Amino acid sequence: MRTTSGRIAPQFETEDIARAAAWYAALGFAVAERNAATARLSFDGEPLFLVQADDPQPSRAVVDRGARRDVGRLFERCESERLTLHAPLGSILPGFRGFTVCDPDGNLLTFLQRAPPALRLVPEARGAQPERRRPG
Repeated sequence: MRTTSGRIAPQFETEDIARAAAWYAALGFAVAERNAATARLSFDGEPLFLVQADDPQPSRAVVDRGARRDVGRLFERCESERLTLHAPLGSILPGFRGFTVCDPDGNLLTFLQRAPPALRLVPEARGAQPERRRPG
């Protein structure tokens, strides 16, 4: 498989391409291409490759959703699909809000959203709102 975008794309190993492709489809990935040993997926135009392996070695990738895309909705989708969450929705890095989900092969996928500078993000309970930072 080839990608012509010129971007670096993460690659995850899996024991079962069909199972992994179905799991990522439940998360919202589009399966662009699949055969017995590989799959090319896409999430909002960002590629992810799956490769069949007898002894898959877990890996990690980050998807930056930008400032306008709400990771909260995606987090809710993960909860409704009963996907394994590795880190709950909250402040992951300074200036970023996000969460990490674990696929059936142990691969970790972190979804980030840039937070507006006026917000100080704290780990959120379901339905909690970020606190506003007060000037001075």
